[in-house]
Amino acid sequence: MILLDKCLESLLDCYIREHCDRQRKYGIAGSAGFLIGSKMDEDFHVAHIAMCAYPDTIQDETGDIYSKSIDADWIADIGSRVLRFLPGGTMIVGLLWLADSKSSLQSAQIRGLLVRALSQIAIRNSALSSLNIKPVDNCLALIGVETPLGRPFGCNIDCSRKGAAGSQTKVSFNQLEWIRLESSAAFRLSEPLTDGIWDFHKQFTSALHEWAEHLLKTNVALVNGLSRSRDEFLRPRERKNRGLTMFDIETFLNADEKDDLDNQNISSFCTIDLIVDIVAKAAVPSKATVGQAIDAVKEHIIRSLCSRAELHYESTDVIEDEPKDRLAVHQLPRAAYVSLPSQKAIVFTDYLFESDTANDAQQSFAEFLSLKISENDIDINSERHLDGNDLLNMLNEDDRPCRVERSSSSTSSLSSVILPSIHKTGWAASINYYFLIAALIALLSFVVYLLMKTISS
Repeated sequence: MILLDKCLESLLDCYIREHCDRQRKYGIAGSAGFLIGSKMDEDFHVAHIAMCAYPDTIQDETGDIYSKSIDADWIADIGSRVLRFLPGGTMIVGLLWLADSKSSLQSAQIRGLLVRALSQIAIRNSALSSLNIKPVDNCLALIGVETPLGRPFGCNIDCSRKGAAGSQTKVSFNQLEWIRLESSAAFRLSEPLTDGIWDFHKQFTSALHEWAEHLLKTNVALVNGLSRSRDEFLRPRERKNRGLTMFDIETFLNADEKDDLDNQNISSFCTIDLIVDIVAKAAVPSKATVGQAIDAVKEHIIRSLCSRAELHYESTDVIEDEPKDRLAVHQLPRAAYVSLPSQKAIVFTDYLFESDTANDAQQSFAEFLSLKISENDIDINSERHLDGNDLLNMLNEDDRPCRVERSSSSTSSLSSVILPSIHKTGWAASINYYFLIAALIALLSFVVYLLMKTISS
């Protein structure tokens, strides 16, 4: 069954009117939307619908039918960007399709297009939320509305099967509720990398993969300070006991250290040093279990780290294809939060670069999530970028050839990655610091020499 939050009934009517206006104005065939919510067993709980943007070519009066339509790759690409905004415990559970009878969801061609898009989105979700450690969830939903007066009808789709017709399922509007989950992650990590890998994103995912595996398989966690069974409901089902709307989840990590690690030979001239310190704001439906809540927090942590790294990599002008520098510092984007107006427990996250403001986040939320919110509703103060003093303190904090606090990612004998609230650390050869200190002393001596010469003259 596909359960839509009650408030989406009026929102869907609004989307239908907007689609009909575009159809009359530009001649578009159909409009796609992303069903954002959670899966509970075989049911889909939908909290929000974000419409997929059309390419600018639809406004070209001389364009053909292809310039006024969207294909599977376009929908999947926009969907992959939408995933970065979502809190752990939520995902794109399916697609919405608005079209008249000529291009409705009943068409095998249209359904095939949407299934291909869903398949790509499911793969991207697994990569972003678990680094492909968890299997891809291919069972998703489709909702079609035959405009202008049709009612929503839905089907379950196994998007791993090409040409899957799916099975029809009921679509209904219900009063749904999500529960806020808050947690944090702070760790320091140093990983040797395979020589010759200078691609920042590959460096990052390679360094994080083993840590993420340990996180996902460690079942120990505390819920509001208590150890609870994974199978019990997070919140009591009795209405009189439903007091809590937010839970604090404390997760743990079983390092699973290997035997005789000190005698293990590692051949590498490149290391990535990571420091992490972030807040997690996940959400699960009110009927979720303790285990589902814990998994949602873990999903959020991994998704947040990977989203920041992806955005940083995509925005980097310099291609790191050669080990030219001994050390490179990468400042990753910081988080900006906004709550879904109809479900305050669901907090969306945008990631801002150093010069970005609340206005940039406002535009991103509008473009990718179809959210019309004011700048005052956006929290951009929970995290900040590191300044020069922060970097200097990290440099001077530890001079030993072991783990030192560093922020960045590099392309040569030392790599470190810095995330706004995600500090990552590792070990570096102390010779690097001696060179740096010597260079600073030489520069200071030169300045003093010039000053003395000026005074004497």
